[in-house]
Amino acid sequence: MTELHLHFHFPPTGDIPLPLFNRLKDFLTMNNAELKTFAEGLAAQLTTVGEQLTAGEVQLNKALNEITVAISNIGQTSPEVDAALAAVKAAADALTGKGAAIGTVAQSLDDLNIDAPPAP
Repeated sequence: MTELHLHFHFPPTGDIPLPLFNRLKDFLTMNNAELKTFAEGLAAQLTTVGEQLTAGEVQLNKALNEITVAISNIGQTSPEVDAALAAVKAAADALTGKGAAIGTVAQSLDDLNIDAPPAP
């Protein structure tokens, strides 16, 4: 069995705020059961965020398509309107796939087998 010895110097030195230092200390001193519970909770939260981002992406793309159709039905538009629409499209493109990526991270956390014995 591998042993890990942690030495905490109080108060923390440097630029680490005390609440962050305490949270880090708590994280480092978790046992396997606590770490597993933490990872499962984090995975659940990430899954929720990923689902919300994916749903938002769908709604955003639907609204963007509706706006694009409405603007094209107007005919001639000003350069300002064209620039604003291009900016909105660029922002929407930047969000594409973020929900799925977060879902992948959540699944990876969920797949961790914290209770498994270490490989020899």
